[in-house]
Amino acid sequence: MDRMGTPRRTSDCGISRYVLVNSEWSRQSLIAQGVPAEKLITAPLAYEPGGTQPPARSPHRGPLRVLWLGTVSLRKGIPYLLEAARLLEGSEVRFRIVGSVQVDRRIVEGAPSNVEFAGPCPRTDASREYQGADVFVFPTVSDGFGITQVEAMYHALPVIATQHCGDVVTPGLDGFTVPIRNSEAIAAAIRSLDVDRSLLLEMSNRARKKARTFTIGGVRDRLIAELCTREAARAHGIRQNDVPDERRLGSL
Repeated sequence: MDRMGTPRRTSDCGISRYVLVNSEWSRQSLIAQGVPAEKLITAPLAYEPGGTQPPARSPHRGPLRVLWLGTVSLRKGIPYLLEAARLLEGSEVRFRIVGSVQVDRRIVEGAPSNVEFAGPCPRTDASREYQGADVFVFPTVSDGFGITQVEAMYHALPVIATQHCGDVVTPGLDGFTVPIRNSEAIAAAIRSLDVDRSLLLEMSNRARKKARTFTIGGVRDRLIAELCTREAARAHGIRQNDVPDERRLGSL
């Protein structure tokens, strides 16, 4: 598998009964390459950090703290976040960018005044970064599955993400999804949480609960159930496309 969760050689799919992919984005990418849809099973990555989950959030009245945690690169969408920050420069929203910078230094130097670049973060400090934020943003252009979305939700952060990084966010409930390369949509989502702190708290609580559905056991059980459904349908000559959507693993 490559970093998008797709087989390195599409020919591998021809000899496989099923192909496991980690998101609808990866699934559609393989279909576009000619892999039959009925071979594909979508299952998210699991997240099980151990220890005690951080507590639920209390109402927050100060400046809204927006976190980016991960590699700072063009593919991850950093230019669109910086432009969204520029659109919100007149507000009290603050942006903290944590991660190794892999873009031209001029992009960093030209960032608006409400953005702080904190540099790389060891994994042992990631929890502290999440707990010091109110919202997590992941405007990637292309990722098979962004596990940081689940990490953020585990720490009770609503997530603003594109649809090119795995099916984690339920729009309007525990975060927002935005089109790729759309700074205005990112800014609008952040602004809505800044002006409505009750919505921020509601989404925070839902996000914290959502993270618990991505355990190893939970993903395993749903995968086994999907495989059993597929094999039963195959034995009776039913095509996968005829199986109702709500019975498919990809519809989590």
